[in-house]
Amino acid sequence: MRLWTNQPVAVWKAVERDGVYRCDPALAVDGNDWPDSYDWLARQMRRRVGPPPEGVRWPIWAWEKKPD
Repeated sequence: MRLWTNQPVAVWKAVERDGVYRCDPALAVDGNDWPDSYDWLARQMRRRVGPPPEGVRWPIWAWEKKPD
């Protein structure tokens, strides 16, 4: 399956270097109240989909169809 996401170049470089990227909560928050929302989303995904891979706290946003 191919997925599309919008990420900084540093994420692409991390994937090239490590073969994987995991959301870094310290970089994702940026002074907003996102942690509560992301924690809620992660709980819902655990309940509905199953446990995340090791080391994953929050999902990376991605789309199945290429965004315009």
